[in-house]
Amino acid sequence: MRSLVLACAVLAAGCGSPRPRPTLGPVERGPGPLEVESAVSDLDRELDDLEPWGSHLPRSKDFPDLPLVRVASVEDLGRTEADVDAIRDRLEQALRDHHRLRLVADENAVPEVLREDAPPRDPEDDPLGPRVEPRTPARAGLLLRAWTDRAGRLQLELRDLVLDERLARARTR
Repeated sequence: MRSLVLACAVLAAGCGSPRPRPTLGPVERGPGPLEVESAVSDLDRELDDLEPWGSHLPRSKDFPDLPLVRVASVEDLGRTEADVDAIRDRLEQALRDHHRLRLVADENAVPEVLREDAPPRDPEDDPLGPRVEPRTPARAGLLLRAWTDRAGRLQLELRDLVLDERLARARTR
């Protein structure tokens, strides 16, 4: 009888099977969306002194005021186990939102037939219009490097690839 009571007590306490621990979702390491925005805003303040951009920099065909920038892979130099792909995605979106630079990836993603200066289509010759020769991909004149430091901050460096010089540095606060 005593063993039956003990067995019931063990089952009632849930010791027979482990209970899953409640989780709040994945833990994000490294700079999050607010930190990325902070670093890009800091970079914007640094760029105020540089504009207007030098004529040597390749420009966007669609937005001639904007120089083309390539965003390098984000590095986790601080070994924060940060999701560098997510940081890069946030960084690229923040650059789009600030309208100071044009991502070369976005520039190359626009097909020639959708550009304002594309040759007009003649539906009599071909229902899809004239064949458009593939164009040479645009090249960036600027490179944006990004990395995490040991304190978990996001560091940014903008380099002029034509003149091979650093133009600006920024970081999260």
